[in-house]
Amino acid sequence: MTSSSNQSNQGSQSTDASLARTTRNLRSATIETGTKKRRLRQQSDNSDNTSIAQSKLDELSLELWEIILQGMYPSQLTQVAQISPRLHDVIANLPVWKTIADTAGLSLKPRGKVKTYYDLVLKLSDRVCEVCFKGCKKIRIYEMPLPVSLGGQRVMLCLECRLAHFKSHPESHRSGITLADRQRYGGDVGVEAYRSRNQSRRQKRDEVSHPERAERRTYISQAFAEAGRFFDETKLSVSNFIKYGGQQSTWEEQVRQIIHAARMGETTAERRREIVRGLGEYGLQLRSDSRLCAAYIQDGVGDIDDIVTVMREMDWYFRETDYQTFRYVEDDYHDYYDYYHRYDHHGYYSPPHRTYLDSGHGKDCALDQYARNRLDRGMWNDVGSDADTPARPPESLWRTIRQRLAQLWRGYADRFIPIGVDACHASLLLCDPSDMQSFNDATIVQVLDLGAAHATRNIPENTTFSSGFRQAKGDEQFNAYLNKARTTVKKRTQDKYVAMKIDDLPSGISDFVSRCSDQEPALEANVYDRMERSFIETEIPALAEQENVHPGYLVHLLKELKKRGRISLQIAPSTTTYVPRPL
Repeated sequence: MTSSSNQSNQGSQSTDASLARTTRNLRSATIETGTKKRRLRQQSDNSDNTSIAQSKLDELSLELWEIILQGMYPSQLTQVAQISPRLHDVIANLPVWKTIADTAGLSLKPRGKVKTYYDLVLKLSDRVCEVCFKGCKKIRIYEMPLPVSLGGQRVMLCLECRLAHFKSHPESHRSGITLADRQRYGGDVGVEAYRSRNQSRRQKRDEVSHPERAERRTYISQAFAEAGRFFDETKLSVSNFIKYGGQQSTWEEQVRQIIHAARMGETTAERRREIVRGLGEYGLQLRSDSRLCAAYIQDGVGDIDDIVTVMREMDWYFRETDYQTFRYVEDDYHDYYDYYHRYDHHGYYSPPHRTYLDSGHGKDCALDQYARNRLDRGMWNDVGSDADTPARPPESLWRTIRQRLAQLWRGYADRFIPIGVDACHASLLLCDPSDMQSFNDATIVQVLDLGAAHATRNIPENTTFSSGFRQAKGDEQFNAYLNKARTTVKKRTQDKYVAMKIDDLPSGISDFVSRCSDQEPALEANVYDRMERSFIETEIPALAEQENVHPGYLVHLLKELKKRGRISLQIAPSTTTYVPRPL
């Protein structure tokens, strides 16, 4: 009986579980059905919008499409053709494709797989220039159409079109690529394509059959790159070294001679045009008295990037400093054999003077002058954050100028501290002179900035003297200077207060001095000390509040009066007796 009841209970439980699972499945199926319906409605709405736009596009005639698309390059037309089948049909039927095919020498074959001019041009697009529609053969890689940026669009141009484009839009200077290389290969893109093609071909061949050639090719190509020269493997000297390089111990000398010969092989006119263009990028002109430029033009000595950098520095030295004067140094001869018998009109020996040119000395003096003038004018920001004007030094001089400024900051801060104390003396009189912590960092920074502003008569908008000092010297050295400056500020504040009040004493102190000085006979020292302590404890606090100063400055003023003899005292005789030391 019990077993049958248990079986019935288990059957009812399993039935309830199956009903619950069925309910959950129906609920999830209902949710999925609703989601699918919403997606279908959205797709139908989008398809309706698309169909409306498509119907509007279908209404345009072929002649109108020709007017709309007439200013686009072929590569742009192929991108537009991927928008919709209608646009694909319109663009494929444009007459421009037949014009391109006729100009490039392409023709449709009657039994070929390509049936339209659009597909024919698209298939051979790597051989057709997008500007002149000229077809190119795959003989030289740099004569093939290569990508060039025209108005933000990447367009394939042949060699002639690239040369015409770069003639009106010159490329910026790049190390290792000369002007002659650009004119021969059609710009930097042609040089790089020629270089990569030759290198990949020869490397693949030599890696299999001649591994020693691959090693020599790698060695000489690295040497050319370090020398900033274009590596042309078609040159006879370069190819002979790769094929018959000899022993490895002689490679360095052979490569040095090859690079020197390549440098000398360039014509003087090419080097002159190259350096004129490099200088022209910075608004400079070729100077006839520049020995550096003359050595590069005549003999190919030096690297053009280094020469342009030096010429930018020299232009700045002449414009913004007194380098023209500093570079001439006057000295005395000290040659005994040549000038021993030279005397002046008084009969005394006077060695003759000589003036000679010292460029290094002139640059050092010019940089020192610029650094001091910069701080004198209140330019306390970093030199790299100056406005990009001709007055800003070239980037190559920033590090040296920062080093020169770092040596001057402390001296200028010592000069600004007394001026700052005088400027904010009233607020400093509220600090406790017996507690150095009352002269906190904020107070010292305020003294520095006010002193710098009054000394230069300039309050910069972007930065202050203290912030420039901290940036130049670092937090550690700046905080160390603040700790040292506290003593200077305290002493300067006390001395200035004494100098102001020594001849115009406050009324309370003046009365106290009068009482002490009118005593007859003169006060003894111990009696004065008792009177002074009583005066400090009872009257000084009220007097300090009246004068709006800290009581410590009044006490210091009182001690200065005693030190300077403004209070007459009688020193009591000593009562100490001398007792001789026993033997």
